[in-house]
Amino acid sequence: MIALGAFALAVLIYGRFIGDKILELDPTRQTPAHTFKDGVDFVPTNRWVLFGHHFASIAGLGPIVGPAVAVYWGWLPAVLWVLLGSIFAGAVHDLTALGVSLRHDGRSIGDLTKDIVGPRVRLLFLCIIFFFLALAMGLFAFIIGTVFTHLYPEAIIPVFVLIGVAAIIGAAVYRGRATLGPMTLIGVVLTLASIGVGIKYPVVLYRQFIAPQTAVTIDQLVESGAMVDQAVEAVATGLPNSNIPSQASGALEASGVPDGDRLAADVISAASEARTLWIYLLLAYAFVASVLPVWLLLQPRDYLNSFQLYIGLVAMVVGVFLLHPTLDFVGASAASIANIPALRPDIVVSHGGPPPDATPVPWFPLLFITIACGAISGFHNLVSSGTTARQLDNEKDAHFVAYSSMITEGLLALLVILACAATFVARDSHWTTAYASWTAIGSLGAKLGAFITGAAVFVEQLGINRAYGAVFISVMVVGFAMTTLDSATRLLRFNVEELSKTVKIPSLGNRYLASLIAVIAIGFFALLRIPDGAGAMEPAGLVLLLLFGTSNQLLAGLGLLTVSVYLWKRGKNQLVTLIPMVFMLSVTMYAMILNTIKTATAGQWAPAVVGGVIFVLAVWIVVEAAIVYGTHKKQLEQNADLETAAG
Repeated sequence: MIALGAFALAVLIYGRFIGDKILELDPTRQTPAHTFKDGVDFVPTNRWVLFGHHFASIAGLGPIVGPAVAVYWGWLPAVLWVLLGSIFAGAVHDLTALGVSLRHDGRSIGDLTKDIVGPRVRLLFLCIIFFFLALAMGLFAFIIGTVFTHLYPEAIIPVFVLIGVAAIIGAAVYRGRATLGPMTLIGVVLTLASIGVGIKYPVVLYRQFIAPQTAVTIDQLVESGAMVDQAVEAVATGLPNSNIPSQASGALEASGVPDGDRLAADVISAASEARTLWIYLLLAYAFVASVLPVWLLLQPRDYLNSFQLYIGLVAMVVGVFLLHPTLDFVGASAASIANIPALRPDIVVSHGGPPPDATPVPWFPLLFITIACGAISGFHNLVSSGTTARQLDNEKDAHFVAYSSMITEGLLALLVILACAATFVARDSHWTTAYASWTAIGSLGAKLGAFITGAAVFVEQLGINRAYGAVFISVMVVGFAMTTLDSATRLLRFNVEELSKTVKIPSLGNRYLASLIAVIAIGFFALLRIPDGAGAMEPAGLVLLLLFGTSNQLLAGLGLLTVSVYLWKRGKNQLVTLIPMVFMLSVTMYAMILNTIKTATAGQWAPAVVGGVIFVLAVWIVVEAAIVYGTHKKQLEQNADLETAAG
């Protein structure tokens, strides 16, 4: 209740103050969507449709995965950072980035640094954005492939039905002049109905890659009456990062499979191949989505997808009040399945957990890079300035679209914390098992599963079957990851086009070639494999997650830096952006140093090099900004002296 009240006051008071007094948004000024209207990227858009598109683009996996991990340190610091960060940092960051872009022809935050800070900074910023978007979307493609293969194959049909329905509705509204309201109703009904179809017909792709001998063995055992189907599914879907064949073979042997080790290894290998195929298919989709006109797929897809999240948010909020779970300041005991502790600063030292991890995992600075999009996210300034600024119909809509979207995302992050922290009694499981150590919550499946299972408990309070609720939440999660993937691929295309102008290679600015370069870069990180410390190679997904967090928050700090220089040059109050900028840059650079050292020590050179390059470029940008500040201040003093002498 406190958080909801604070969010409402932030939108009504602080957000309006930023828009009216700091940015001076003017409803009579023509926006870039009208000035450069081309029907592809610059398209004046209804504020409600644009809110859905913007919200769906920024609300990817970040506000879900980050908070789901952050409750490892207790629920209290996670709640406080989401609440304070989204109001005073994230929403301000998103709105000011949009406002500055509106006054610079809808140019991206990286491109317009040339005018605000200097030409060298433009190149540096564009390089950081390129690396960040490539690794972030590589991570997202990997996670979506993991969900499709290992967690919820029931989500596949609903996700792709949404794509088809969105394209039809986009064409009907923009070319067929159909009315938005009825088409919205039809689209929402079809997408919700497709969830039932997905539950009945899950797309289990890994079965196509099982060795023939293994497939024959499974069929023979099933025909003989052995309950092996469930065990095989458990191995393929329940162990998404399975390098623990003993558990897998044990599950199979318990179902009557004598050769469990070999069969488990075959199933795990098949699931890995299936995930790789999904990644390739997702890359192909991202390429197509990035070159199509924005009104044909991205806008209607994000708009329809946002209704799934609205429904999910409302259902979870109502479920919280109906379930009335408890959070206290004591936490779980060894024999209890009750709540998590309010604060667990470093590692498990009490509360009945197992022996602590060998390496401490401190909450500072990791909390502030683990919870990214739920409090503040550099990716958002790319969306605000890269796509939203080119579709805003009226400057006054900026507050509603950008500030309110970030506050709504803060609400989502808060619900994720509650789902992962307060539902263990209802689902009859132990928090001390799920969050026993950093490694216990270390897999992507554990992160997403903690939220999906907990959210399904909330939704169940409305009389909705828990299994259906879990699939609905998983569809919501994957759907938003997909919207971020296709929007970010378009943003990376814009980035390549802007880089082509900077390095004076016009051919790279071709829409199709730029999109191809973007997809290849994303694919590099999605398929990257690194040493696991035991001599084997494993997918880099989890390492990329930390690198994504640090580079994402660093990009947020740099975005705030650019806006602060812009406001300072115009004599505006820059403290609203300067204070969160200093905090984000300080915390994130410290975290990036720690993360780069850790990956380099482990011999994981690709993420270590990328992290090091991003860090050096960021420091360079800060130095350039300081030089600009000193030069401009000196010029102001000289002008003041001249005016005094003339007076």
